[in-house]
Amino acid sequence: MEPVLVSACLYGRACRYDGTDCLDEVLLDELEAAGRVPVPFCPEEAGELPTPRPAAWIAPGGDEKGPGDAAQVLSGQARVVTGSGDDVSAAFLAGAREALLACQELGTRRAYLKERSPSCGVKQTHVGGQAVAGMGVTARLLADNGVTVVGVEGGRRAAEAESREAPEPEPPQPPGGCSGAPTQPLLTPEIPTRLRKPPGS
Repeated sequence: MEPVLVSACLYGRACRYDGTDCLDEVLLDELEAAGRVPVPFCPEEAGELPTPRPAAWIAPGGDEKGPGDAAQVLSGQARVVTGSGDDVSAAFLAGAREALLACQELGTRRAYLKERSPSCGVKQTHVGGQAVAGMGVTARLLADNGVTVVGVEGGRRAAEAESREAPEPEPPQPPGGCSGAPTQPLLTPEIPTRLRKPPGS
């Protein structure tokens, strides 16, 4: 079984900034089927931020720096701030480093991360309070160190997925089957002697 890092909110832990989870039952089922063991991890809690906590995002850079992004946060050229302007960059950086350390200790090269998070976003993150294309701080650090990061939206329920995947009922077939060929008489299977009931039973 291969251990893989998974954003804890996708695993069902109520660790998002607003104290909720984003459980993804479909992801967990897929990992189990693939022989992968999810190891839940929340970078922001690992960086010692409380839950719940103020929403945060990567601050836009100045004109001379261009728009802020995760790579600039890692290099100290951009910050992660809350809506009230508090600088939480140190916590986000600490959480990202803990995530990388966890991957190294587990010996895993794959992580499934919550999209649109300033920590875990893979294809989208938040800059200046807006969802934009790009990676979060943790996703960027993991990717830079050879970990394959997979973005997951979250919130999928297994029952819903099964209902969507259920095939449509087949329409009634014409006599003789779908080709219209003459129907063959049903054959009664031969009952083995040892299972036949004796007369009068």
